[in-house]
Amino acid sequence: MVFVRFYFEVFSWIRAQLDHPMRILVFSLSLFCFSLMTSGLWWKLWALHRDYEALGQKMSSTKQEIREIESQVKLAGDLQFIERQAKDRLDMVDENELVFVFSDN
Repeated sequence: MVFVRFYFEVFSWIRAQLDHPMRILVFSLSLFCFSLMTSGLWWKLWALHRDYEALGQKMSSTKQEIREIESQVKLAGDLQFIERQAKDRLDMVDENELVFVFSDN
């Protein structure tokens, strides 16, 4: 009998609250925020935002690298550039150049 009376009082209180739209709105919004926090959606959203920023930075650095490589490709058609790269990177010399080799004894 006590349980029946308790449930009757609870349901009558809920029924009285349903007559106030602002209370229902506040209750619904608080329940919505609570469910978002407990489901981990806020954490996932923050992680997605962080990943978005990291990808944006990576894209800008990649675009800069692409611009540099494109400029090097344009220079690669020049014969003087090819000669300079062969001398610097491959230690090659022209026919008329003298090469001195010093020993470190």
